[in-house]
Amino acid sequence: MKSITYLALLLLLAAPVPAQITRDQLPPEKASQISDAQLELTNWMMFYYKKPLPDDFPRWLKSASTEGMLKDEKRQFSFLGFAATVFAANSGKVPQWMGTIDALPKQDRKVSYSNSVVKLKNLNFKKIKHSNINKIFFEQINLPRNLNRIHRKTVLIALWLSGTKASRDAISVKPRKTLLRGRNYFNFQTRREPPSLDGINVCYGGFPDIQWGRFFASGSEKPIKNVISVLELAQFIGSRQKYTKPKGEKEKQAVLKEAIFRSAIWSLRSNCQMHPEVLTICEQIYKKGKLSRLARLSLKSILIELKPDKYKIDGTSNN
Repeated sequence: MKSITYLALLLLLAAPVPAQITRDQLPPEKASQISDAQLELTNWMMFYYKKPLPDDFPRWLKSASTEGMLKDEKRQFSFLGFAATVFAANSGKVPQWMGTIDALPKQDRKVSYSNSVVKLKNLNFKKIKHSNINKIFFEQINLPRNLNRIHRKTVLIALWLSGTKASRDAISVKPRKTLLRGRNYFNFQTRREPPSLDGINVCYGGFPDIQWGRFFASGSEKPIKNVISVLELAQFIGSRQKYTKPKGEKEKQAVLKEAIFRSAIWSLRSNCQMHPEVLTICEQIYKKGKLSRLARLSLKSILIELKPDKYKIDGTSNN
């Protein structure tokens, strides 16, 4: 079964839905990729802010890991924002949660050993370099060698990002510190103090997803403001077509910024449809009129689509 990210589910829906995602609301190809357990876990995270249950967080972590939802680092930006916010809001519970974090499963799927034996028998080990045998062995039997470390490290990074004294104390334990301070996909400098999640550069690829994770955990306005600030990158629309083979850092950055803009506006539209609270916050931010011209126009395009009776293309509304 293919894994599916929490935020990816947001981008699959095109109509308002109640406070949960159901299988029949997903496109057939996506509905077949997600298990009932993954769907339940996704709903728990995405609508956590409506009824926070922090005491269930350790159980959720364990189940999400078991279901393979923490295994792919590049898909964990929204999880980082979510978990960091939950950790920060419940710092007094962190010490008792560490047992669960330290004991995350070593593998996320069952292995068919009978099939693995057949695969290994078919290999001609005489023609394989000794240095490659270990690699090939694990590839053939589908054993994820460092999966426990990947899951645990991702959670520890979220804990580090929470920036509380409880988190600093927890990650000061040598085995955790050693694991945390290795290289990570997210390019966070975990040997230093964690960055403010409000202050991360909007051009950081995972910025919008991190902000949505924070909103799922808190329901607060600030993460949505941060996503809306990305809409200023509308000035880079067309860069992908203009620079089909980008040369130099300037052209590469232009293409990247267009991608980040498109991700941000699509996620805003989807979340406005899914969460009435998001739409309300977006309207409030729009009415305050403190946005740049490009950000305001981009946000207005969403409001026109979702509330055509109220917001008009000519710039008027019933405000």
